[in-house]
Amino acid sequence: MSFASFAVRFSFFFLVLKYGLAHLHTELVLERLIVVAQVLIGMSLIFFSLSRQVWLSIIILVFVGCFSILNITSSNMIIQTLVTEDKRGRVMSFYALAMVGTMPFGNLLAGTLADNFGATNALIVCSSLIILGALWFSTQLPAVSRWIAR
Repeated sequence: MSFASFAVRFSFFFLVLKYGLAHLHTELVLERLIVVAQVLIGMSLIFFSLSRQVWLSIIILVFVGCFSILNITSSNMIIQTLVTEDKRGRVMSFYALAMVGTMPFGNLLAGTLADNFGATNALIVCSSLIILGALWFSTQLPAVSRWIAR
């Protein structure tokens, strides 16, 4: 399979995914989708850290990217749906700040862990933290759903 056919297939996949996400009208479905995507990101990264084959690692990273896009898109859709139009710009700027502003701390943690315990173990620990964060978020879903229903 050439790179061009690979890229076309995944572009088509994202087009179908985008169409599907656009027709999800309930925030509860998107909230659950966020949890599932986060768990799948964590699991994919654990598989990536344990992989020793380049071709398998590339395929796993494609899935990490797919699940990351699904997670970010779902979060973005919920925020933009729930926030009133006059405050949407402010809220989205805080969302962007939270997404980009916390990356250096995660990079510092991952780098420190990799330096002390090796890259494989650091990626397993960070992936496990992603999964634990998703599980914590899933316990908060009833409260979030009640807040949305108000």
